[in-house]
Amino acid sequence: QKLVHFDLKGAPPKIKYLLQLLPLFKKLGATGLLMEYEDMFPYTGNISVLARNNSYTAQDIAKIHTTATQLKLTIIPLIQTFGHMEFVLKHDQFTHLNEVSHHKMVICSGCNGSYELIEEMIRQIMTLHPGIDYIHIGGDEVYDLYKHKHTRGKFISKEKLFTTHIMQVSSYINSHWSNVRVIIWDDMLRTWSVDHIANLKDYVIPMVWAYWSNLDEYFPTGMWQRYAKVFREVWIASAFKGAGGSDNDFPPIQQHVGNQESWLKIIASLQDTGMTVTGIALTGWSRYDHFANMVELLPAGITSLALCLGVLEAGEMNHKVVMTATHLLG
Repeated sequence: QKLVHFDLKGAPPKIKYLLQLLPLFKKLGATGLLMEYEDMFPYTGNISVLARNNSYTAQDIAKIHTTATQLKLTIIPLIQTFGHMEFVLKHDQFTHLNEVSHHKMVICSGCNGSYELIEEMIRQIMTLHPGIDYIHIGGDEVYDLYKHKHTRGKFISKEKLFTTHIMQVSSYINSHWSNVRVIIWDDMLRTWSVDHIANLKDYVIPMVWAYWSNLDEYFPTGMWQRYAKVFREVWIASAFKGAGGSDNDFPPIQQHVGNQESWLKIIASLQDTGMTVTGIALTGWSRYDHFANMVELLPAGITSLALCLGVLEAGEMNHKVVMTATHLLG
């Protein structure tokens, strides 16, 4: 599968423009969407403060679903449930749930009310996404881990804290939507022992992300072997924009094309491990976090996306990939 990532926490496209893009993405070779709504989701009730004033409506989400279904594009919603929860923890109503009071990034697993908040967010996301097969619950860059007095008092280590939190969130999803599989970002697990990673075996599927053009020596030694001992499948994530620097106006296409080619080499090298690569998400970041400055806008990244999808389809960058992208983009 080849997913196109919508990062809606910066310059989110108007719904009319987003819907116009979906047929193009299909023609370019995409098979699905990774929808990271953040504050563009129409949260209601006691968490309505999470939705920005111009968030998408429930009707807008339904239009995305209808159009995607017509085009046979799958949808995987992405909701941060551990780190990168700035858009939640910045609000006075929830600031007491910060792991570190001045960062507003990581939710405190040991604080009363944290799981109730996360579960309500997930419930509302799932209500507007009926029939999905996967949900992505984030879990990347949880830097402020094991710092709050309540988490240090309840857990014996960072690894135990992380696995317990992810397992509890995943268990909530599985108990209410038993057919939905849970994906997490992998970076917190990369240096862990097999024994620590194995705690997550029955709960999640890792999505391994890396955005450099050359990944030959990017990952920790033995990481893939450790993953293969635990997981039957993984997802991977490349980038088509938003990963070349925090002040770019246009994506460095050569870097992103090289990133796809490097991932193709890794996929080929994993064929004998017994671990399946289910799909790849082409990420298109808008900001590095909720408080960061904007990177490239979505329209500026469409050419890069077209070429990256072409490379994944062809197995390499060549003249045909360029000509096909040129034709489809007009």
